[in-house]
Amino acid sequence: MADWCEFELDYRYLPGMNAGQMLKDIRGIVRRRAPGFKLEIEGIQMPYEIEEGHPLVAGLKSAFRAHGIRPKIRGSEGATVITFFQHEGIPAVATGFGVHGCAHTADEFVILPTLYKGARVIETFLRQLTPNSCRSYRMDRHAHLRNLHPSLNVYWVRPRWDG
Repeated sequence: MADWCEFELDYRYLPGMNAGQMLKDIRGIVRRRAPGFKLEIEGIQMPYEIEEGHPLVAGLKSAFRAHGIRPKIRGSEGATVITFFQHEGIPAVATGFGVHGCAHTADEFVILPTLYKGARVIETFLRQLTPNSCRSYRMDRHAHLRNLHPSLNVYWVRPRWDG
């Protein structure tokens, strides 16, 4: 029998979900189902939200339309560096041009014409930005918002046995 075990849980959550309550629930499960385990929280990334009317979102939507693509605004369950920008009060957006359902898989691939068109969309987006595009826009963390990038990282560590 192994004398040590580690289990990692990367738990994603959305706005409206309470991280404190989720941790309480997880601690209860560990206490009931895995006595003797120690729960260590490595980090919590709060869900990120940005108003659909924000200049970055409007600019990205405009860039999509300029290339004949109808933009779709939706939340994402993926974790990105955006939450770190949020922590510093820096607004940010994310988009991608990969093949739906194959991100981070063993056979991940892209369709080159789609990737090329995506690069042109990003170029258009960046060219239309000005130094004042977002300067006067205050990030409001409590408004009804759209872009979600949540992550909750939890680690269970079984104590080492001395016998």
